[in-house]
Amino acid sequence: MEKQTTGSRLKLLMEERKIKQVDIVNLAAPFCSKFNVKLNKSDLSQYISEKFEPSQEKLVVLGMALNVSEAWLMGFDVPRERYIASSGSPDPQEQYLVTAYRSFNDDGRDRLVRYAHDLDDTGKYARDRKPDKTKEEAEAAYIKSRSDSAQKPDASASNTIGEGKSETA
Repeated sequence: MEKQTTGSRLKLLMEERKIKQVDIVNLAAPFCSKFNVKLNKSDLSQYISEKFEPSQEKLVVLGMALNVSEAWLMGFDVPRERYIASSGSPDPQEQYLVTAYRSFNDDGRDRLVRYAHDLDDTGKYARDRKPDKTKEEAEAAYIKSRSDSAQKPDASASNTIGEGKSETA
C-alpha cells in the first residue's frame, strides 16, 4: 500500500464525517488553547492541498481533535485509533468520557474527577471488588469525621453526638 499524505487523510475524514475545514478548526480550538498552538483554516487548506505538511505540534492537536493517531494522520499504514493506555480497547462510553474530559475547562475536569472518586470510594460500582465499607459503616465514618473536625480539644465534654449509646459492640 502506498503511503498516504496528511492532506489525503484529512480529506478522507472530512468526507466520512461530513465536516468542513472550519469544523476541524473548531474541534481543535480547545487543544490549541491548551497547548498554545495556532491552527487556522488557512493552515488546513494548505495541508489539504498538500502545499505544506503540519508541524509536529499541529499534528498532535489535529490527532486529538479528530481522535485519530498522529502516525495515521501522517499517512502511515497503522491503526487509525488513538492509543489510550488501558486494559483493553476503550468502549464508546469510555472514549466519550475521555473526549468530554479533554473538552472541559479546569472546573469541569475537577468536577468529573471528583465524581469518579466519589463513585470509586464507595466500591459499590466496581466490577471486581466489594465495597470497602457497608453503607452504614460509611455513613458512621462520615458522621464521626464531621464531629471530630467540629470538636475542639477542650470542648469534647460538650459534644452530644452519640450520647446514650454503648461503645461496646
